[in-house]
Amino acid sequence: MLSRRELSILLPFPIRRSRPLNRYASAVGFTLLACIGTYLIWPLISPAVSLLFFVAVLFASWYGGLRPGLLCCLLSTITCNFFGHPSNSIGVGPDDLLRLSVFMLAAVCVNTLTFARAQAEEMSKQIQKQLAVTLKSIGDAVITTDAKARVTSMNSVAQSLLGWTEVEARGRLIRDVFQILDENSHEKIAGVVPRVIRDNAVIALGSSVLLVTRDG
Repeated sequence: MLSRRELSILLPFPIRRSRPLNRYASAVGFTLLACIGTYLIWPLISPAVSLLFFVAVLFASWYGGLRPGLLCCLLSTITCNFFGHPSNSIGVGPDDLLRLSVFMLAAVCVNTLTFARAQAEEMSKQIQKQLAVTLKSIGDAVITTDAKARVTSMNSVAQSLLGWTEVEARGRLIRDVFQILDENSHEKIAGVVPRVIRDNAVIALGSSVLLVTRDG
């Protein structure tokens, strides 16, 4: 049976670890904090009451997800209506409804974008984990680099062949770690990795080569 951690690596979407009740409670809590903050600094920000509530929506979406963020949007809209009305009551006039509609729309946009960004970050982490597991299980020597040709990872086969550990090689230029020589002339073959990165293509070496280990 797969553990929760192993299952989270295989699923296309991350598993939220916090309980649903906690996430919805956080939406109420963030709205309450925005209310207290607005009340304390009301003389300074009147009549602009929406700033702190936008912050509350952002945090509720980031911590709780889409639906708790929407709950925070609704609570913030009602509270902004209360603060923004001259008599500190719920306003239902045309101006009130228009103002609240604009706030609600903006808050929903903040909620959706924040949730989408959090999902994208989680997906990126999951993909990186899957890639790391895949590379480490391959029987061939595998070295990965970033766009600047700096080593980002090495599987165990590559480490044993080259004499570099992944920790020692990470961040170094690939040319410092991976060096090959022509078998006959013993001349250094350069430019292979830059060509792969530049052309985004698989390059096969035409002749037999020698792989230079860390100790030479």
